[in-house]
Parts: sequence; C-alpha cells; structure tokens
Amino acid sequence: MTRRRQVVGSGVAAMVGGRALAQAARRLPRIAILANLVAADDLAGADPRDTSYRALIHALRDLGHVDGQTVQIERATAEGELQRVPALLRGLVAGGPDVLIVSGAPSVAAARAITRTVPIVGITGVEGHVQSLSRPGGNVTGLSNSAGPGLFVKRLELLKEAVPGATQIVVLRTPPQKGRRAWTGSIEAAARRLGVVLSVAAAERARDLDAAFASMTRGRPHALLCADHVVYYGARRRIAAFALRERLPSMYAERQYAVSGGLLAYGATFADLFVRAAAHVDRILKGTPPAELPVEQPDRFELSINVGTARALGLEIPPALRLRADTLIE
Repeated sequence: MTRRRQVVGSGVAAMVGGRALAQAARRLPRIAILANLVAADDLAGADPRDTSYRALIHALRDLGHVDGQTVQIERATAEGELQRVPALLRGLVAGGPDVLIVSGAPSVAAARAITRTVPIVGITGVEGHVQSLSRPGGNVTGLSNSAGPGLFVKRLELLKEAVPGATQIVVLRTPPQKGRRAWTGSIEAAARRLGVVLSVAAAERARDLDAAFASMTRGRPHALLCADHVVYYGARRRIAAFALRERLPSMYAERQYAVSGGLLAYGATFADLFVRAAAHVDRILKGTPPAELPVEQPDRFELSINVGTARALGLEIPPALRLRADTLIE
C-alpha cells in the first residue's frame, strides 16, 4: 500500500512538473516601452508614479495584458538625456519584442531607423512615418496629438483672447525646414485676422534654448506661443520661468506646461492618448498588422489656465475665457 502511494505520488509529481515546464516553455508576448523624460523609479511597477505611464499600464491590464502573467513588459527611459534614445531602443529591439511603444517624433524616427519589422506604436509624432493616417502601410501606427494647422490657430486665438493688446507674438519652434515657408496659408490668414505679426525663435535641442531666449528678448514680443516638442516638454519649467521673468504671457500645447508655470495650455489630454495606445497594442498582439491600424487623432482637447501666473504677470483673464477653462491652476 505504501509503495503504491509512492508510485502514484511520483506520477502526479511528474505530471505537475511537466505542466510547469510546458508553462515555462510557453513564451509570453513581449511589450517594450521607451520613455523619454520619466525617471526610472516613476516608470516602474504595476502603478507607475508618472500619470501617463500609469494610465498606459492600467489600460493594458484592463485589456488582459498583465505584466509577468500574460505578457512581459520591458521598460527603459532616457531620463531626459535624449541622446541615449537610439542605444536604448537598440537594446529593447534586441530583446525581441512583439510591439514597441515610444512617444514623440524623435523617438518614432529613431525606432523606425532601427527596425522595419517590429510593430511600433507611437504616442504622438507618427505623422511623418506613415503612408497615410487611415492606412499607415508600414510597421508604425499610433496616436497623433495634432489636429494640423487648425490647432495652432486655436491656440493663437486663445492667446489673443487672453492678451487682446498682443500684436507681436513669438513662436518657439524647431527651425523651419529648408525651402519651406514658416507658416501655412491658414495660419497666415488667422494672424492677419487677429492683427498679429508672428516671428520665430528656433530651438531644436535643449542647449539651443538660451540662444532662442536671447533672440526673444531682443525682439521684445508681447506674448509667446510654444510649439509642441519633446525637448520643450522636458524644459517646460525653464521656458515658463523665462516667460514669467520677461513678463511674456505664454501659450503651450499640453496641461503640464501650465502646471509648471505657463500661463495657458490647450491640447489633447496626454493620459487619454496613452490609454488609447493600449488599444492599439491589444489589437497588434491579437494579430492586426500595424500597417492596417489607422492612426488616431485626438477628439478631446482641454484648456488650462494658470491663474497664479496671470496674477504674477498683472494680467486679468477675461471672465468668458475663465469659464471655458477645463482646469484653473492656482
């Protein structure tokens, strides 16, 4: 009797051991995430401290993609040192991910230069890397946080509404491409309608900002409109501090700029874009090629006003504009 129990027990152990080995041998889908600016500690864990990446991880989990259980999620961050992005991407791609998540045009471009086979989900910055928004046609898809020139015009209108006397507005942006006009016809028409003259202060890298600030100081503009760029987002406190020091009412592309001291921000909600990126990842893992996944454009925009910055500038925000704000920041 004892011997029989031992034999049966050994058989059960063999079955359990075989099942465990089979499970270990089964490869979990791999998701690789590269962040540009987030601290490593803020990107880690099931509940990242960074709000956007927390929204992404939670959205993936809600879709059944749980790190360590149904998928393996590998994370890396440049922590603001954007020159590290290509090397970090090469490391992630070497791990054989089933999908790679990046954010911003420079990272999308770097990822596409490294791989044309791994599906890439770009959270913003994909526009120049797809055949069309409706039919991307390659290994890149994702989200756009732009609505084209119309969004720039809307920011210009809101800035003018906040500062009616502003007739000289400087735009902090990357240098215009050689041979191309600085503004589209719709932006030029809007500037004429609003009675403003636009000028450019160009900065492509963080180290270019001091020269851009100096050119703004010499030009003595009445207000600043900051374009959307990963470098500017990383330097948002520095840009907002400059604008306040020079008494320049300023408009930005995303709420966190206003949280960091900018006067106004109007744009898509970033956390919402990260949630929607999770749906793209889900469809890719279930077999849909990125070439067939349309790039989604934002359908929700929010206006944020930093009323503390307005007071520091001695600026009275029109009541109608305050009422339309989604967020008032003290």
